[in-house]
Amino acid sequence: WLGLVPAWTCWAFSNAKSGRHCNVSGVLMHNGIGLPLHVLGGLAVVACGSLGWAWFRRPWLWPYWKATHQVLRLMLAFREDVQGKLERVILAADEYPGSAPIGSEVAEAERLRLAGNEAFSDGLLAEALQNYSRALLMNPADHLAYSNRSACWLRMERPIEALDDAELCVKLLPVFAKGYLRRGVAERVLGRRVDAQASFRRGLCHDPESTNLQQCLDDLRSQSGGLQATLCHVLFVSPHLQMHRLFQVLEDPDSLTSAYVEQHKAELDAQFACLTKTLRVDVGLLLASPVLRDAYDRVTFACGQLLQWAPEAVSRHLKEAQHIVEGLGLALRCGWRIHHGVAKFSANALTILATSDGAQDDIRREATRLLLGGLLRWLLDPTPEPEGQPEDRDVCGCTFLCPRLSAATWLERLFEHGTRPWVREECERFPD
Repeated sequence: WLGLVPAWTCWAFSNAKSGRHCNVSGVLMHNGIGLPLHVLGGLAVVACGSLGWAWFRRPWLWPYWKATHQVLRLMLAFREDVQGKLERVILAADEYPGSAPIGSEVAEAERLRLAGNEAFSDGLLAEALQNYSRALLMNPADHLAYSNRSACWLRMERPIEALDDAELCVKLLPVFAKGYLRRGVAERVLGRRVDAQASFRRGLCHDPESTNLQQCLDDLRSQSGGLQATLCHVLFVSPHLQMHRLFQVLEDPDSLTSAYVEQHKAELDAQFACLTKTLRVDVGLLLASPVLRDAYDRVTFACGQLLQWAPEAVSRHLKEAQHIVEGLGLALRCGWRIHHGVAKFSANALTILATSDGAQDDIRREATRLLLGGLLRWLLDPTPEPEGQPEDRDVCGCTFLCPRLSAATWLERLFEHGTRPWVREECERFPD
């Protein structure tokens, strides 16, 4: 046992140094956080084993054993602190910028939220959405308004926005069980069955008596398909789609013309129908698997490269254009947890499509909506710029390595050459 522990510690050390993700006690550590936990964890186990063995033979070692116990408690507290930092949001009480809402603003926000509840019950979804959004402008830290608006987004068949609000809800109040119900339902609609199960289970940890959470979890267990169907499709269908030839074309931007897209639209539709399934994979599985992360990075490159070099042709000729845009919208939201290049490349492609004069109107409007919602989440992320600056920090002309500062780059590009009429309309309709 004492011989295996140092070997495991060295393995963890090498993984952390090489930038790979390592999963310890269910918490994903990366970029400087994983290293001390793995090393200290291995050393602590060695120390505990050695001192524990010696304790039965030398009772005078009790003070050293007690000190080791205190070190373990500190490590556990550090792990919880890291997990909290991974889920921070700038609207939380300890992060809130400026002055918090005063009493009258909080009261008005509650009145608007209750009015939204009445409109939602009457089936007036647009009115309910407007009331919830106005309530959040008065009190941006109201977790109940985010929870209710998430349900409204789901009823309006906008699961990505529903997931955005549900995640903000549970970040603002991590013990709010209903928020995990909202998040799990949105994940289930998006096909993220593993994520949905994790959300339902976490909600049950905070409210074990919740019949809604238990029912959703039982229903999810009884259903078939999901990841297995996706893997079957990828393993047995994708080899016949000549993906290698697609990536050869994508790496040569000069060949990505409107004529090429129109001429090969049937082939491209089949290829991207397969590829975009990867962008809907469960985030929990994605973060736990280096192979999946690499595949996700490759697919983001494929979708973004095609969209940024032929936005008009893709929006007008490909049946999969909607799925490509939605997939990049999802990559925009989880990309920072994989690599900053994934997030930036997605933002760049959506910005180009959103500002394209010749693109199909409903597709570029969808790109604008997903871009605004994703960039808002970046702005609410308090993660600072890292101290170490990697060589690959420049992606699509953006060198920032924290979401907040990077968001400013893409917002500037969205309005760089004057606001397009459709962009202005979508900004005016944007609830936040």
